[in-house]
Amino acid sequence: MAELYQPQTTAVVFMPDGDPCANNTPAKWGNIAANPNRLQLQTLCAALIHKFDPSVNYTPGGSANNYTGLMGAYFPLALDLQQGNTNLQPETARTYTAGGVIRSPFTSAALSRLSLSVDWYDIKITGAIEPLTGEVLYQQCLNADGKSNPTYTIDGNPLCAYINREVGDGGNRNEIAPFFNFGSIKTSGVDVQLDWASELADLPLTHALPGAINLNVVVNWLAHYDVQTTPGGAVTDYAGTVNGGGGSQFRYRTYTTLTYSEGPASLGMRWRHLPSAKDGSYALDPTTLTKGVGQHDRVRPVRPLGAEQDLRPARRHRQPVRRRAGSRGREPGQRRPRHHPAGLRRAGPALLCRHQGPLLRRGPSDYLEGRAARLAPFFLG
Repeated sequence: MAELYQPQTTAVVFMPDGDPCANNTPAKWGNIAANPNRLQLQTLCAALIHKFDPSVNYTPGGSANNYTGLMGAYFPLALDLQQGNTNLQPETARTYTAGGVIRSPFTSAALSRLSLSVDWYDIKITGAIEPLTGEVLYQQCLNADGKSNPTYTIDGNPLCAYINREVGDGGNRNEIAPFFNFGSIKTSGVDVQLDWASELADLPLTHALPGAINLNVVVNWLAHYDVQTTPGGAVTDYAGTVNGGGGSQFRYRTYTTLTYSEGPASLGMRWRHLPSAKDGSYALDPTTLTKGVGQHDRVRPVRPLGAEQDLRPARRHRQPVRRRAGSRGREPGQRRPRHHPAGLRRAGPALLCRHQGPLLRRGPSDYLEGRAARLAPFFLG
């Protein structure tokens, strides 16, 4: 119901482009001398600013060249006014998956419990319900992709109406960020899972030791993550980027769990690896100066078996090969299908994510998050 009726709340969000109407923005499509469309952009920025205060000194081709914004310097934070939207339309999704399991062909005790599963998925969501963000609003309004507002006018893109500027200095005040029907989100990739377990007594070097060892390795590779903000608008692939219009979409993720158990007791470690990724602005402009993030590794102890909130995925039982194709959707306000891990809640691009560093965001859909329940640690670790 939050998508429809959530009251307005203010959230501090990361804004890597700063104020694109100021001359200190790192955005190549912003108010900088290197932008061939600078005068047109300044004209649009002047319209946005003078909409709230006609007396602000922001003259395209003149004082706008020296305009430094609300803070007087580059400032990568903004205020989003997040709220529900009663005008939402139902979203629909088409999902194709195919997968298979290879079980150990060996009969020896040490290798008999070896298995490998591979799953391919292709998902397209039309009219995806996600919250807008200040970054997306400015990129769409100021024609960052060269297609969203080619006329550089307030009426050229309806999202310009969601931008609020300050009275007095014309700085970026905040952005109205309601839930919104995006044009589409399309993604595909491959999930690979390796499982192996053995009693220590069955291994050559540890045959005198009690207990058993279990290894689980999960890898997700993302082929593409295409976002179309408005129907008929430009499609942008955010795979391999973070903090952009697609949230944080690492090209791949790995998650490894090694556990030793003896009777009711167990002890283990988990290692999660996230590779380096470019900033989301790279998807719009490969020459962007905004830096992304470096690779990140996290190792932590495994909770004892049976502990509350242990989010390790349960062992799956399925046929060696499965194929499925279908379409599904939901009405605005309707709860999303509970095929994603317990406790995994939806978090749109404007919300903070726990998986790495400051102010990283998760991106857009529970359908995508719920691809495989065993991937829960990628998002909750």
